Amino acid sequence: MPDDPALAARITSVQDRIYSALREPVERGAKSRFSSYLPGATVALQDELLKGARDSATIDDIERILDAFERLRASHDVAALQHALTIVLTHHPALAAHGLRMPSLEERSPSKTWPSRRE
Repeated sequence: MPDDPALAARITSVQDRIYSALREPVERGAKSRFSSYLPGATVALQDELLKGARDSATIDDIERILDAFERLRASHDVAALQHALTIVLTHHPALAAHGLRMPSLEERSPSKTWPSRRE
């Protein structure tokens, strides 16, 4: 953690926002037509998320990306948007520079890690 308490608080807040943005929606009944197997399925969304970012290792960039995510959430498929956010954040230099991390699959989509039922 940084020595500056204000920066430490911002980093904690951004980490919480990342977890919140990537967590599986509660309304699991909502159908998504998104498939990560379609080549380039989220390239336009990735570009949209990166519009305000400057590709620097500052916490401001991550905040801008998360702000864009929140704006786009109302008008786009959430699964596609989450996939795009995962790709953007994974490759952004600010994530590692500030010790931020992506939530594990178990943390963001617990239903995908449950054992299958034998019938």
